[in-house]
Amino acid sequence: MSESPRDLIKETVGESEAWSMVAKDYNDMIHAFSAFHDYAISTAHVNDNDVVLDLACGSGGLTRMLHSKVRKVYSYDFSIGMIHIINSYIASEQAANIFPTVGDGENLIYKDRFFDKVFGMFGLMFFPDRIRGLLETVRVLKPGGTLILGVWCPVKELEMVNLLFRALNSVLPQIEIPEHVSSMDSEEVIRGELTGVGLKDIDIEKKTFNTMFHSLEDMFDSFINGAPPFVVIKNGMQSGEWKSVRDQCLAFIYGELETEDNVNLPMACLYVKGQKPEDNF
Repeated sequence: MSESPRDLIKETVGESEAWSMVAKDYNDMIHAFSAFHDYAISTAHVNDNDVVLDLACGSGGLTRMLHSKVRKVYSYDFSIGMIHIINSYIASEQAANIFPTVGDGENLIYKDRFFDKVFGMFGLMFFPDRIRGLLETVRVLKPGGTLILGVWCPVKELEMVNLLFRALNSVLPQIEIPEHVSSMDSEEVIRGELTGVGLKDIDIEKKTFNTMFHSLEDMFDSFINGAPPFVVIKNGMQSGEWKSVRDQCLAFIYGELETEDNVNLPMACLYVKGQKPEDNF
């Protein structure tokens, strides 16, 4: 295997088909990140008259927690597989105020000045043309509206991700441990980009929450099966070869954690808020 995770991340994280391929497994693990979504909602100070956009919504982890607190949620993602899951949730819960759409986050279908708030939780940070995506969020925000972003910190501050990368690297040395998952993970970059697209009152807060899994195996399998770059690695091997890699990775992780059950590992992120200026006329 000659590809590194950085190559695979670049090749797969921007592919809608790749995310549709992992949509079910991705959805199965979003419970582990509920604290991140819950805090995003609380820091946004939503109210029951808000019309909001959940941009790059994935399978709807934020949408499901948000829709009972606002008037309408528009859930937008480029993966049809993810939107199918949200549609299933709407049908099962009779959630009439969720409006899912498959589309390109750099070319939003919504009219100007439509949303009170736009959330971009851990998705906009991966856009191929991030500035274009930010400009689109500003366009669809009402004057005085708020953009709320979640941005993962560098990998050394993502204990779960760091451990899993180190486990893979211990078995497959050609898999490098990246320093970053996104080039947006510094306050300097964030402030520059948000002020550059016209937002004001930029507020950045660092928060750390634990990701919780029932077992070591659950954590490893969820991470592999729910992320396109690692599914590519797995699918590139024979089943017996992958079983050996998996067993060795699990042994490495057990050696680090010395537990097999109730795995809780911290992940740090930056919560970002910026406001669209009011009209001066």
